[in-house]
Amino acid sequence: MTQLLFLIRHAPVELNLAVAADHWTLSAEGRALAERLAALPILKNVQAVWSSPEPKAQATAQPLVDRHKAAFLIHPDLAELQRGPSNLPDRETYETAVRQAFADPDTSSGTWERAGDAQRRIVAAVNEIAAQASGPVAIVSHGLVLSLLVAYVRGETHVNVEEWRALPLPALAVMDCDTWQLIEPFQCVKIWENKTFI
Repeated sequence: MTQLLFLIRHAPVELNLAVAADHWTLSAEGRALAERLAALPILKNVQAVWSSPEPKAQATAQPLVDRHKAAFLIHPDLAELQRGPSNLPDRETYETAVRQAFADPDTSSGTWERAGDAQRRIVAAVNEIAAQASGPVAIVSHGLVLSLLVAYVRGETHVNVEEWRALPLPALAVMDCDTWQLIEPFQCVKIWENKTFI
């Protein structure tokens, strides 16, 4: 029987540029979408939910844990690519920094963690989680590191930046733990609510 791993990008956040991004929490919309995500039929048999330590990831994971009485575990290496203590002033500046990080994964962009290092840690974390799994498992993490994971799974040397930009909040993808292949790409809750998964 195929061992499934559900990859989840966290729900929308309350933007607060005065606070480091790794301390952001979910917005009201994000909390509502996290509840809808938890109710998706495809997730009904989830036995364990692994989350990044960041509050926005844990808050996305909690409804899934509560609804299915799943084990709730935290893995530090599911955290987002580290971007230093200060937020960039606007979306355009942020996207420029992301493009630089993805284009040259072995060089740090300012105070940012090297994308290559972030990729290696999330791949190792997912390998560790998959090796322990005895049933369907969900992982709740973040857009940059999940994009780096997908690039690794596909055997690509660089992240497709436009694909990263198009990732919904939240987003759900399905991976086969045994083959390390994506069965379903990242899609939004609304699409999953109307989708039949076999």
